[in-house]
Amino acid sequence: MNIALKWDQSQLDVFTGQLPKRLTYATVNALRATQERIQQAEFDRARSVFAIRKQAFFFGSSGRPGGVAARLTVRPSVKKGIAYAEIEGGSLPKGGDELSSYRRLLYGGFETGAERKPFTPGAKSLAVPRTGGPARPTSASGITPELTFAKMRLSAFYKPPGRGKQLKLTRNTRSRKNLGVGLMGEYGRVALPSHDKGIQWKGQNRTFIAFTAKRPLGAVLQRTGKDTLRLVWLFARPFNLDQRLEFVKTAEAAAAGFFREECERQVQDVLEHDAKKALRAAL
Repeated sequence: MNIALKWDQSQLDVFTGQLPKRLTYATVNALRATQERIQQAEFDRARSVFAIRKQAFFFGSSGRPGGVAARLTVRPSVKKGIAYAEIEGGSLPKGGDELSSYRRLLYGGFETGAERKPFTPGAKSLAVPRTGGPARPTSASGITPELTFAKMRLSAFYKPPGRGKQLKLTRNTRSRKNLGVGLMGEYGRVALPSHDKGIQWKGQNRTFIAFTAKRPLGAVLQRTGKDTLRLVWLFARPFNLDQRLEFVKTAEAAAAGFFREECERQVQDVLEHDAKKALRAAL
């Protein structure tokens, strides 16, 4: 008994003609996988060098990872003709969202060593909570609510000549109402004080501002006893952030070996899959 094998060249041509398109899809799939690998590497880096207080804000959710730590802003696509991928960290979201949490984000500054400036326009110094102190007990904790500037309500007092009691310093407004002079200026922003002789800043929870030779820019202290004080906030001059983030370096390291291996694996899968289909169709 003889067995004859018939080879249908036309069917083989169909599959081989589609090969370039399939290889394009394989490359895009490798790009997508590499992009996700970089995102996870950026997450791991951020967790290793920062005390993350708001997990969802920085990393997104399990179903939609991203956040400000590493967002996949451009995804490669064959249909859209996009042959590259983009990952961003720390910048404003698309659309120019002006949320306060984004405006005050220092994340990107730890990549370049940018200058840490006051958030209040025109201010010459910035407020820094003492880590381990009452305002921020640990590096991973947020600011104690009652020791925020909004809740301390620090106001200026002065002692008029010939008067034994301090009076709250006031200012006139267009409505002809005298308002107390406080640290919370326009739009609720902190307007840091200067050392004006005769003026004392006092607030809620037995807090006050003191200017000393050691701390000429001032510091917020809290009285805890008759003769005991503890440091709450420091006023400091702008300074440069360190470059601990290494966002670009982390991305390059994650992509260095992975993309090539993933690309070879994707292409190998396409070749093996198409070879089997072409053989079955040709026989």
